[in-house]
Amino acid sequence: MTAQALERRDPQRRYPILLTLLAQSATDVLDEVVQLFDQAISARESKAERKMRDALAERGKAGEDRQALLDDLLAIITDPQISDEQIGGLIRGERIGWPRLRSAVTQAAPRLPRDHGHLAALDGSYGYLRQFTPQVLAAVRFAGGTASAGLLEALEILRELNATGARRVPADAPDGFVPARWRGYLETAAKSGNTSAYRHYWELCTLLALRDGLRSGDVFVPGSRRYSDPAAYLLTPDKWVDQRAEFCQLVGKPADPDRALAAAADELGEALGELEGVLAAGDGPVRLDDGGDLVISPLTAEDVPAEATALKAELTEMLPFAPIRALSRYFASEGLSTYTHVTDQHTTYGTKVIVATKREAHYVLDGILGNATDIPVTEHATDTHGVTLVNFGLFDLLGLQLSLRIRDLGKITLYRAGSRAQVEADFPHTGPLLTRKLNTDLIAEHYDDLLRLAGSLKFGHATASLLVGKLSAAGRQNALAAALKEYGALRRTIYAARYLADPAYRRKISRQLNKGESLHALKRDLLYAHEGAIRARHLEAQTEQAWCLTLATNAVVAWTTEYYGLAVESMRRAGRRIDDEVLAHISPAHSENINFFGAIEVDIEGELAQLGPTGYRPLRVRDTLF
Repeated sequence: MTAQALERRDPQRRYPILLTLLAQSATDVLDEVVQLFDQAISARESKAERKMRDALAERGKAGEDRQALLDDLLAIITDPQISDEQIGGLIRGERIGWPRLRSAVTQAAPRLPRDHGHLAALDGSYGYLRQFTPQVLAAVRFAGGTASAGLLEALEILRELNATGARRVPADAPDGFVPARWRGYLETAAKSGNTSAYRHYWELCTLLALRDGLRSGDVFVPGSRRYSDPAAYLLTPDKWVDQRAEFCQLVGKPADPDRALAAAADELGEALGELEGVLAAGDGPVRLDDGGDLVISPLTAEDVPAEATALKAELTEMLPFAPIRALSRYFASEGLSTYTHVTDQHTTYGTKVIVATKREAHYVLDGILGNATDIPVTEHATDTHGVTLVNFGLFDLLGLQLSLRIRDLGKITLYRAGSRAQVEADFPHTGPLLTRKLNTDLIAEHYDDLLRLAGSLKFGHATASLLVGKLSAAGRQNALAAALKEYGALRRTIYAARYLADPAYRRKISRQLNKGESLHALKRDLLYAHEGAIRARHLEAQTEQAWCLTLATNAVVAWTTEYYGLAVESMRRAGRRIDDEVLAHISPAHSENINFFGAIEVDIEGELAQLGPTGYRPLRVRDTLF
């Protein structure tokens, strides 16, 4: 709405609109400030980690001579043919010698702290962080539960130090939130009386703990939407009582924890039985080696017949060329991280712009629960980066199937419901792979809260990415998060057993993921406006650009599919036999018949008519356009 249009509104409508906009903008700006704080802290922490790894690599190179000396020393000391009286003479004399020993002493590096120098490397960014962290702490108020009381007290102390300009951290300042791997820095600085170093390390630990607390929800920001009290994201107990039965009916889940766990135990037993039969055969793509380790041979996504390859080339030659309509503005950059949801018909039904530093797994459910199309979504396929135990649990609680192509599947932890002895007796080949026992009591105790959590997402009370991110970052002291991760471990074990036992299902998941990759390739072809760079600065405009790219991609897929159909009908009318099974191997996600750059038309006769007697165009007169 323009300012003029707003001014024409009645005051009783104009001012509520302005106040609403102001309140919404204040919330948005507050969320952006906290998010930028998180990103800045995380970027410097990552930089410090890279610096630490480089230092460790250099330390390893410098220590090669000392390692060689140690090898020679051990060769002398462990040789039974050399007496104790001879050892000292050989070390200081002909076998090693004093020069080499003295050189090793001078090359000795100080012992590394417990974190290998990570926090010390981060201290190099202390000055940079001080450019904005005092202002953030002064402008933003933080709250939390009893678990974060010490951290909140430390934040108040840090605010006071910033306001007064004091440098010394009070002796009774809390430090219980400091991880064990960093406590040595504080103890060393305190013992040496180095108050400046103590201030640096204590402040860095406080800021990092604040960032982690905001991610997990242990610390929240009053007035924020993205970083508010996690309890506000859930349906209230009173509302949940009224909606529990409706939700359980929608997702097909029993409200009773005993019934739910019994059904899950039956599913687990059935899946393990299928995998047991595969492993017992011992000659399939999934088998055990002589050491009892799982061997998983790669499978191709599909065996494309030569007939299908030839048919696709023939169909492509029959398709007319289609120029793109004018799309000069709204395209997303390859450098911009987006999460897209693709149907098994090659169309994209969800596109979400995400922060590149965040895990994609946090956003998997957003596109499904926010699906505004008529497409019924029951199963979602993704790679390992799109999955956490939290996702496995929530997908099942929402009545959905999460299917993934797990990297290093043989190395993931699998869980058992009973004792090790009982499971190995029931499943001699599969049982030893189940290395951890499920805490079913924890799941049963919090089962209703797990349903309430899923119901809050199903009924649109909260955004999935917010809850998944916080629950994934939460520690074991968060009982709800721990119960959800335990339930997710159960569902992942059931899925992994079925996935390993069924090669056809593994191929199906790979085929679906390949559809997404083919669409990504098409989008890269379409991504040429503004040299593939995004110019928008705010999330809303970035999302608009990403959706415009999705629209163009879906248009190309729909156009190609339609003309493929026309070409197939034409060939069949001519007496050509084309099997539907062959057509199933042909993807419409390609761009061979798309003219991305349009057509340039030149009126040659008209251009020649403008030439003068000399064969050249006449010169322009100054201060004229033509």
